[in-house]
Amino acid sequence: MNSPYRRQLSSVAGRTIRILRLNPAPFSSEAPVSGVLEDISLDRATYDALSYQWRRDKPAVPIRINDVQVLVTQNCHAALRRLRDTHRKRVVWIDAICINQQDDLEKNHQAAMISDIYKRTLKVFVWLGESSEKTDYALQWCTQMSRISSRWLVAKVDVELTRIRAPRNIRRLWPFPYGDNRVK
Repeated sequence: MNSPYRRQLSSVAGRTIRILRLNPAPFSSEAPVSGVLEDISLDRATYDALSYQWRRDKPAVPIRINDVQVLVTQNCHAALRRLRDTHRKRVVWIDAICINQQDDLEKNHQAAMISDIYKRTLKVFVWLGESSEKTDYALQWCTQMSRISSRWLVAKVDVELTRIRAPRNIRRLWPFPYGDNRVK
């Protein structure tokens, strides 16, 4: 069976991760999602990250990674379609793709670095699904609150989404910078 993973990351010395170079496509394009995985030192990597709701869906939607068909969930596919840039490759880390989910040793090795992986990102995109009237309202509220304080926004959004039980309903790709302004 073909695999997009060239080697097991747990066998590589040092702090190596995979990043996905997501191929560009027009925003409304139905063009297939595709990209290339690259092994890179975590300490030298420059990338964004995608955080999305895994749900219980079985991976069933094909994408092409390193010229190999890989199945992802419908929600992951929707996020990737929205995340791709129109003119350049977007460099992104996505746990479901950048970590070989069939290799428990690699998953454990990468999980031990997860905090550092997110700390090193330029920004984290949070995807919870497609838009609805309720989520549009919630995101307008978040935008207004972000003008007050970016520290407050990250904490407040986490609290509010949990309290109103909206994670299944929030439907937007929302970038959160993870630099000095994140809540500790």
